[in-house]
Amino acid sequence: MIYYRRRRRRRMAETLITSSVIILMLCAIRILFKGRIRPTVQYGLWGIAAARLALPCFYPVIRWFGSLQSPWSIMNAAAPLADRLAVRAHAVTVPSGAVPVSPGQLGAVHAGLENAAANPGTALISGAEQAGLSGWIVLFLGIWIAGSILLFLWLSVVHIHMGKRLMKQRTPYEGPVPAWSAVPVYWTGDIPTPCYFVYFGKKGIYLPERLQNDPEAARHVVVHEACHAGHRDHIWGWLRCVLLCCYWINPFVWLAGYLSKRDCELSCDEAAVLRLGEAERFAYGRTLIAMAAGRRTPWNFLSTASDIGNGKKSMKERIWTLAHHPKTGPVTALVIAAAAIVLIVCTFTGKMRNGADSVPGMAEIVALSELPKDQNLLEAIRKWWPEIPSEDKENETEAELNYVNQYLFSYRGETYRLLVSVLKEDGSLDYASVIREPTGEWLNIYQTPEAVENYGMILAGGEETKEFFETHASMADYVTYRLPEGLTDSGYRADLGDGGGGSLFLTEDEDQKARLEELGRYVDRDSVPDAWLAAGGIIRWNADYLNRRFDTGSLKETAIPWNHTSYWGELVSVEDCEVPALLEPLCHDLYTPSSLEEAEKRYGPIPEENQTSRMWYVFFARPDSDVMYAIYLNGDLYKKEDALKLARSVHFKEEAFTP
Repeated sequence: MIYYRRRRRRRMAETLITSSVIILMLCAIRILFKGRIRPTVQYGLWGIAAARLALPCFYPVIRWFGSLQSPWSIMNAAAPLADRLAVRAHAVTVPSGAVPVSPGQLGAVHAGLENAAANPGTALISGAEQAGLSGWIVLFLGIWIAGSILLFLWLSVVHIHMGKRLMKQRTPYEGPVPAWSAVPVYWTGDIPTPCYFVYFGKKGIYLPERLQNDPEAARHVVVHEACHAGHRDHIWGWLRCVLLCCYWINPFVWLAGYLSKRDCELSCDEAAVLRLGEAERFAYGRTLIAMAAGRRTPWNFLSTASDIGNGKKSMKERIWTLAHHPKTGPVTALVIAAAAIVLIVCTFTGKMRNGADSVPGMAEIVALSELPKDQNLLEAIRKWWPEIPSEDKENETEAELNYVNQYLFSYRGETYRLLVSVLKEDGSLDYASVIREPTGEWLNIYQTPEAVENYGMILAGGEETKEFFETHASMADYVTYRLPEGLTDSGYRADLGDGGGGSLFLTEDEDQKARLEELGRYVDRDSVPDAWLAAGGIIRWNADYLNRRFDTGSLKETAIPWNHTSYWGELVSVEDCEVPALLEPLCHDLYTPSSLEEAEKRYGPIPEENQTSRMWYVFFARPDSDVMYAIYLNGDLYKKEDALKLARSVHFKEEAFTP
């Protein structure tokens, strides 16, 4: 959907912008406070950048952060840049002669909105510029994803190749090892530089054989690499490389990867000297200089290994740091802490939304529902959503079409859609409704007086609207049941039943999935309910038009709630249920004569067993309530006994039969 693509692109843009700012600020701190902060503190600051880059991978967390607004957020200034990567959906049109929208028409309305948004002939504004931008975005994302995959594959190959090489060449190290480290140490052939490496869980410190003639240097190196192991740098190394793969398109991330690895070595130098003792500081420095002579290979920068060499340029910085022995004073610590807090506030929060720039939300919807239900409501809507058109300028020849604007927003992690219809004839308000997605629950805020009278529309006030946002319809509010093994509940759907809702059962069995796929392969999904092609489900009806017949307390007969449906077996009263229950084997016609003829012309003969779906329905009803339930299983997948067992597991809660 347009909205979800736009939201993902906006999050992508925000991550690129905010992470780049973090990296630049950390580079500035690195330069300004050189020699005045401990290397470990300097290395730890890179965790801010890593957290911001990794944030999109943790959806519940980023969803919460996305709701945070701050006047200090850099997105207040950078929002126009982020918007360049998000194409906005505009108003679309639907026939003006349509019956006012109800929950049962949700699928048709959604389809109309999607088709109109995708068809430039029905859009109210030209989409050429946005289409061109979208094309470039798709190309950009394609290159980005392909590059990430290739880089990760290359990194994995390098890692495996290096691991095999080390495993093949290693021999046990007989020299002294720190008592505080349990990582084994090995001699290895002519590797460029000593390293700490983890190969499929097997940890090891690997020393080049040339150090066998220099026991002191070997001891220094072992302590240094043991400090890497103690810091869990193999984990941070993988995180650094994975983030580089994900964000290789951003040059600032490469800079962060390079500098963070240098700071990792500085941090371990500090820890190593602390372990060796201050008296060996300069001897340790001489060992580093000797290690700088080792040759480098192309995989060193992207390697997950922690190697002591790390290049001649960074070695100068390490020697300088060893010589100056920087410490973090109290004032510097306060400044660094304050800078880190400000940086987090500015980059982990979103821009402020005020006035016309605000995103439609729960508060505005509640405010609308509290206003008088008249045409003045349209002006109140335009206060928050000024894009709603008042006159037609581009579709003058399509007099039969109305404007329908759709706006999506999020509240407490759930997505909602506001629909506002404006009559093209005179620019008056036709209806305003809110949908909770994906359940399809519908709330009418405004309908014309004619619609209210003719169709019995109920308009929500402020309290009803608040309740709509704060409560969540669920079949668990009414019933509980034990599903057969292999079935799962799809969650509440408002389009099942007549205002009562329900839930479909999903199968995990591959054979059952194949049968359902075969059954619905050529079916017109716009005219055949999903419930007829499911493994099973449960439905609630609030309507009083479904006639029931009871005899001595038992349910003997019910009206069939659907057209194109007939019995394929005998009705049986079900014993041992909490309320009167009746088993009704029902057969749904998946095709009308004309649709079957058309389908067979296109696809060839359709077997008779694929022209209908057979279900074991068990209906539940009470004489003192108009509410009725049905729980069912697909007759091609389950036996009658399975349906009876499921029916007897149903437990009705106290409010189950309250309309």
